[in-house]
Amino acid sequence: MLYMIRFIDFFIKIFELLVIARILLGFFQFQEFKKVYSWTYQITEPALAPIRNTVNKYLNLGMFDVSPIILFILLAIMRNFLIRILFRMYF
Repeated sequence: MLYMIRFIDFFIKIFELLVIARILLGFFQFQEFKKVYSWTYQITEPALAPIRNTVNKYLNLGMFDVSPIILFILLAIMRNFLIRILFRMYF
């Protein structure tokens, strides 16, 4: 049971690190980072695109993209919710 909680926590932390890597690599246009950026883009875009589309529908923030911030908040809520449910089921 504890392993499942750790796995969920680990998986969400890895996903958060991939989002951070995508943000940081987006600032650099070096050829060496192109494959890594496209890999992180393919993994994180399915989570970021719906948030970005919803935010752009209601707010016009121009070039400022708040979808990673909202994703971090949603991931924290999801992590806490899943861990509480699992903890209550088994303890």
